[in-house]
Amino acid sequence: MDPVFLTVLFLGGVILIAVIYISVSISIDKAKRNETESLKTHTPKNFKPDKMIGDALALDTAARKWAVPDEMPDGSFAVTAYTKIYDFSDILDYSLIENNKTITTGGVSIGKAVVGGVLFGGVGAVIGGTSGAKTSVTGCTARSIKITLNNLKQPCVYIVLYLNGKTIHKANSEEILSALDIITKAPDRDVQNTQSVNSTTDEIKKYKELLDIGAITQEEFDKKKAELLKL
Repeated sequence: MDPVFLTVLFLGGVILIAVIYISVSISIDKAKRNETESLKTHTPKNFKPDKMIGDALALDTAARKWAVPDEMPDGSFAVTAYTKIYDFSDILDYSLIENNKTITTGGVSIGKAVVGGVLFGGVGAVIGGTSGAKTSVTGCTARSIKITLNNLKQPCVYIVLYLNGKTIHKANSEEILSALDIITKAPDRDVQNTQSVNSTTDEIKKYKELLDIGAITQEEFDKKKAELLKL
């Protein structure tokens, strides 16, 4: 067979494959962008973030709620209808972890007082409220913030900032810790927690009375008690 013909045939095949590859890549990228934009427009109705810490933590200070944005198909992060929303009062404590070593901790269980700072003001405004070591791990290859929740079904949430040489969330860890400091040590935090505990106790007592008079079964009581205690 003519060598020239074979060369032309080979080059034609390469060009055809390249065109198909480029077309498919463009279609995939377009689909990802469309999916991303669609998800971003469907934010939860009961969550209106007015403070974003990079792309790692969204705060609705008026409703006292927070969320960790979900990763979009295009690699960005946004709060969508599928994002899990938490109350400020759900947070028990939190830790900055580097290479599986806890660097600093804070939260309700620590009991430190906030030192100065306006609500969600500058970076590190109340970083002194945390306790524990403040020295970063040398040669850090992984950095994350662990938030412990008052929920046995979901005990904690991780915000992975850096992993194996790759930045996951573009956010300042100290600013996140500062915000968490303020959230867990706000003046009305203890009042809210007490009210929540009292409300739960009252509800359990009410269902116990219904159980005692035979209005509900033991199984129904146990189920409702577990729901109220978030077991």
